Amino acid sequence: MKHVVRGGLLLLGMWFGSAQAQSLTQVTGFGTNPGALTMYKYVPSGLPANAPLVVALHGCSQSASNYDAETGWVLLADRWKFALLLPEQTSGNNSSRCFNWFEAGDIARGGGEALSIKQMVDRMKADHFSDPARVYVTGLSAGGAFTSVLLATYPDVFAGGAIVAGVPYNCGTGVSNAFSVHESGERSVAGHLGQQGARCLQSRRAVAKGVDLARRRRHHGAPGQRQ
Repeated sequence: MKHVVRGGLLLLGMWFGSAQAQSLTQVTGFGTNPGALTMYKYVPSGLPANAPLVVALHGCSQSASNYDAETGWVLLADRWKFALLLPEQTSGNNSSRCFNWFEAGDIARGGGEALSIKQMVDRMKADHFSDPARVYVTGLSAGGAFTSVLLATYPDVFAGGAIVAGVPYNCGTGVSNAFSVHESGERSVAGHLGQQGARCLQSRRAVAKGVDLARRRRHHGAPGQRQ
């Protein structure tokens, strides 16, 4: 009986592994891609127009596919009927495959990795008619920190987000400051980084205000910013 159970679990694991490996599709030509990121997507079969879009950002040392395998995003997309976008970092950009949440050129609106992901979102809207009012972003660790970046720089694009083990926007620009933020934690950021730490804590409130303003603009039909 034990052998039957083990065999069944093995086959089930192989089936899920195969399904995960085949589920993501790489997309090229989605824009100028100034951040040199890779785009992967998953769209459930028969997904209707105006469905939500979720952007999920992996952590350091991860890829789009193994982040999905460890979190089950594809299964959730199938269950709740939303399009899924999984940007992927490259070792050429960061040797640890972390999104560069601490590099000034990657975290400003209109450039770098932030703009690459925004271009991916635009491609998903064009190809799959995703609801522009229901685009959400979430991420883990470095992906969580970059979720803060996207919410701060493109509040007119993202209706909301979930930051998992990340940090507020514009905390610790530069590698050494990034390590200080990572090791000290948010409560002691201001003490460790002085004025930059204070800006870091203020930016968390700025993100919330920006998202709230974007929601108000959508509700009243005012045009959002474009880039």
